[in-house]
This record gives sequence, structure tokens and C-alpha cells, in this order.
Amino acid sequence: MHISVVVPTHNRKDLLRRCLEAVVSQDYPNYDVIVVDDGSTDGTGEMVQREFPQVRYIRQEPNRGPAAARNRGIEVARGEDRRLHRR
Repeated sequence: MHISVVVPTHNRKDLLRRCLEAVVSQDYPNYDVIVVDDGSTDGTGEMVQREFPQVRYIRQEPNRGPAAARNRGIEVARGEDRRLHRR
């Protein structure tokens, strides 16, 4: 089964780095990671693209809140369980 991990974030670059280090170190073979940057101003995008090129990065502007960021990530998720998708 393919799963998608959606991580919404806003100005939490250092915490996000720790989160992504943990996620990408998993030994589950069939997953993708989606970071939805909700208008960060702390260099989050540059860090993700430089340190985690295997992660799909989406920037959302202006800041719309964590629920909107989660929903955006779910829209582009490739995981097999579609029950979470909102239409």
C-alpha cells in the first residue's frame, strides 16, 4: 500500500527539519512526503529543497492556516486511501 505523509508548516524550520529527518528515515518502502509551507518567512522552502530533495514541497500564500495547508496536501497526495480526500 502506498501512503502519503502531509506535513503543514509555518515558520517552524528547525522543528520541520527534525520531523522530516524522522519521516525519511523510515524503512517503509512505499510512501511520499508532502510539505505544505503556509507562507513561511524563515527560509523553510530553501531548507526543504536543499536538505530533503525527495520531499514534495508546496508553497501556499498568503498564510491561510493549518487546516487549509492540510487540505492542500491531501489534494495532491498519492496515497491509496482516498477516504481522507475532500472534494
